[in-house]
Amino acid sequence: MKIGRWQTPFEQGDLYITGLFWGGDFLLQLPSGKRYQIKNKPHPGVDLSLELFHLPSEGRYRLHYRSVSAFRMLDEHGLLELWQALSELGDEQGCNSRLIKDHAWSRESPISFFHGHSDGWSHLICTGDECVEVLCPSAPEIIYLGKCAAMED
Repeated sequence: MKIGRWQTPFEQGDLYITGLFWGGDFLLQLPSGKRYQIKNKPHPGVDLSLELFHLPSEGRYRLHYRSVSAFRMLDEHGLLELWQALSELGDEQGCNSRLIKDHAWSRESPISFFHGHSDGWSHLICTGDECVEVLCPSAPEIIYLGKCAAMED
């Protein structure tokens, strides 16, 4: 497995995933002939949007991924191989954003990585609870949505 640095404004400190939106227009046709069409494209040209809250800065961020070949969101405990590799680097989960390559998912789903046109690198966001890994040819657009003030009692 290879691990690279992906510099982001939220790479250090507590990070929370507050939203994930995937998909475009959805069309379902049942054998009975009944059809459903749902329009789901809030951001033209964006395949996947991820929203984050970064506690140290109280900042909110939206990431727009384009030309997504594959993605997964899972409980962080499912990435034991990654945590072991980071530990060997002396970086025990200290970085929220990483580039990874040649790991278990790329071996399990080689066709996704072959068609990803990203040289096998995927973008990984890690929080204390879950991770989102995205395979796409370029880094996502990172949009700062502003500061989120704490509510007063």
